[in-house]
Amino acid sequence: MAQETPNTSERKPILVLKESTSVVQRPQIWGLNALNPTFVLYNDGLVIFKKGEDVLEFLSVELTSAEMHTWLEGLSIAEFLELGDSYYTNNFFHQPASVIYWQDHTIKRVMVSGPIRDSEADRHKAPQAFLKIFDRLITF
Repeated sequence: MAQETPNTSERKPILVLKESTSVVQRPQIWGLNALNPTFVLYNDGLVIFKKGEDVLEFLSVELTSAEMHTWLEGLSIAEFLELGDSYYTNNFFHQPASVIYWQDHTIKRVMVSGPIRDSEADRHKAPQAFLKIFDRLITF
């Protein structure tokens, strides 16, 4: 019996986390400071996310509409939408960057340059509204 293929013509990403690492930190895994998606939530509930830091393993799950609504409510998107476009947690060159994209009724992109996954000092300099979403995405 043939399986029905879902209509994905309306599938659009609404929340995306892209990250780069410092070339010095992990040159064998990432391209030269290339931003690579590590989390994507689509408008139909599909989530694709990277599991683990040094492993290139991606998993996916489909949230119901109710699950997606509840999960998004906990992110404080309104605070995120008030942020500036970019933040720098230190003055060093070739720092990792984290970029969160939100695209629902409003489009917003916020970039934080600095090792916010690994450094508490850098995390303290990053905006809390960014970190609240970032932490939820990297621990999904």
